[in-house]
Amino acid sequence: MDGKPLGKSMPGDVAHAGLPPDRMRKMREWAKGAGKDIRFATKQFKQEVDEVPAGYARGIEDAAYREALALLRAFRAEGTARIVADTLTTRV
Repeated sequence: MDGKPLGKSMPGDVAHAGLPPDRMRKMREWAKGAGKDIRFATKQFKQEVDEVPAGYARGIEDAAYREALALLRAFRAEGTARIVADTLTTRV
């Protein structure tokens, strides 16, 4: 990815923003028809979300990294990513 925003979605929602446009369109249509927030569509489309093409998955990973880095910098916590990663992996 080129570091540009992936698209319009909820702030911080890099997964939805990085999905292929046709999948996002289907998810939005489902959410509108069901009268639910787009966040609820993820469960309904779990298999399609899990099977995202590799290029899109990489874009989502890159965007998540940028979001996490911005958060770490905002809290002046640069250099603590390993601590965060280790903590998260032990809790999973």
